[in-house]
Amino acid sequence: MRTIWIQRAWLGVWLSATAWCAEPSVEFDVQPRAAVVGETVTAILTVREQPNPPVPDLPVPEGFRLIGMQPQQTVNIVNGVLQQAVSFRFLLRAEREGRYTIGPFRYKIGSKSFDLPGVQVDIVAASGAATPTAAHAIARLRISKPTVYVHEQFQLAVDLLYRGVELDRQVELAGLPESGLKLDGFMELPARREVVDGQVYEVRTFQSTARALASGEITLEPILRVRAIVGRRGRRGGDPWNELFENFFRDTPWDQTERRVVELRAAPVVLTVRPLPTEGRPESFSGAVGACTWDVDVHPTEVTVGEPITITMVIRGDANLDVVQPPKLDLGPAFRTYDIRSVPPSGSSAPARERVFEQVVIPRDQTVREIPALSFSYFDPEQGVYRTLTRGPFPLVIQPATNTASVVVRSTGTSQGMVVAEGVELRHLKATPSQFRRAAQRTSELGRNWVHVVPVLAAGLVGLWARRRDRRLHDPVWARRVRATKEARNILQQLERSLKRGEVGPFYETLWKGWTEYFGDRFNLAEGEADPSHILAAMGPNVDDHVRQQLEELYRACLDVRFAGAQPSPEQMSAQLDAFRSVVRWCEQRLER
Repeated sequence: MRTIWIQRAWLGVWLSATAWCAEPSVEFDVQPRAAVVGETVTAILTVREQPNPPVPDLPVPEGFRLIGMQPQQTVNIVNGVLQQAVSFRFLLRAEREGRYTIGPFRYKIGSKSFDLPGVQVDIVAASGAATPTAAHAIARLRISKPTVYVHEQFQLAVDLLYRGVELDRQVELAGLPESGLKLDGFMELPARREVVDGQVYEVRTFQSTARALASGEITLEPILRVRAIVGRRGRRGGDPWNELFENFFRDTPWDQTERRVVELRAAPVVLTVRPLPTEGRPESFSGAVGACTWDVDVHPTEVTVGEPITITMVIRGDANLDVVQPPKLDLGPAFRTYDIRSVPPSGSSAPARERVFEQVVIPRDQTVREIPALSFSYFDPEQGVYRTLTRGPFPLVIQPATNTASVVVRSTGTSQGMVVAEGVELRHLKATPSQFRRAAQRTSELGRNWVHVVPVLAAGLVGLWARRRDRRLHDPVWARRVRATKEARNILQQLERSLKRGEVGPFYETLWKGWTEYFGDRFNLAEGEADPSHILAAMGPNVDDHVRQQLEELYRACLDVRFAGAQPSPEQMSAQLDAFRSVVRWCEQRLER
């Protein structure tokens, strides 16, 4: 019991501390904003992040009478964050018809003051109330701009206004152009009331973001199809118990109500679409229409030759981002570049109006000093001009390629012409089975007498082992070639396992590892030099065209998967495994070890 009270005390302290740190905010609204004389409207003042706010002094217009006030408190904890609010709900009865404004007024919380704007409310006479004999429904189209540019976004809203009739919730929209106009999905906004020609209507609004795809004039005349529910109250005299009975059997075979489909055609609205101006259009413009922001990030900025650098470009704004493309990068021969790809925004809190692009570039040598400035242009429809945003340049630090397994060979000037490797640490190597077989064949020529052959064979093996040890220590180039053969066998086995399991990522990581390790050791290449140009140069002039083509295709496939997000099929992976095996076999058979 004592533990429970301690936990409650700590919870109270934590809630109080959280409320103390949060900044309070105040909101004011009145619903509904259209009513009939004798009806009640509710003025709601909501205070957030303030545990004990004072009761507001609401100014009540002469056309209303205050019935009472109801406070309401809510506390929520979302992701460990306390969210609390206190609402003061003032019930106001409409006494006279007219247009009234409730507010504005000032609300104080301690030393802080909040100036709240007034809210307009329309009150009509009782004769404007909805009655069964005054049933009426209309459709209305509204657009945020009568004149727009091509691909400029605007809001299109269709209102369903009705009184004196009950409508089904399902509404069908038709009559809008099937081409030349792109519409996002329609979203229904909160229901409200509105006074039209002295009558109070219930209003349902369906809104969409739209843009025109070609210049000219477009006539918009949408049609709403709704089902009116009739016969419910007329037969049973409006008795609440009868109404409850009918609601129970609604949408069942025993439902006695009738639904009639009604088509409501909105008055036509003409939309004028202007083309984008050609004068002053920059080369970096790729079709963005609407205010945009442009951010560029380059990482890492310190690499060695042959290592990838990722350029991340983020475009945000209220624009046609689904068709927008980032500018193409022209970095010259100093970089190897790959195709730009679109990636999803990172994090759940990323803005909805955002496009993220990535491009991988690889510096070819250490003379590169920077990635030049990048520019992005968009058309500002509010001002009717093009605007260009520039980011960069981005300085780089490129180190020459280094490889702990690479060798620097020089002559010692001794009479034997011995070569040594400086600063090289080599792994322990074992002789291949083929080399042991050749040694055994040579010793078998000594005779058939095993009594005499065995000592000679043992001495020969010891000598062979000593020679190989000395060569491994003093000829690291040869040692790397021997190691390459062993690496190739292991890589091929791993590739076969990954292909059998359908593992795309591990398959290409292994293929890339085999590429860099096998060809690097086979031709004594430094890190960053294991590309087709260096490998073909090391192979010599007598390389088969088929081997050359396989080599280049394997290299391109590895980079496309690792940096461009390619998704190869199992058939393509199998063909690439055969190609890698074929190139390795050619190197082992054709090139002198």
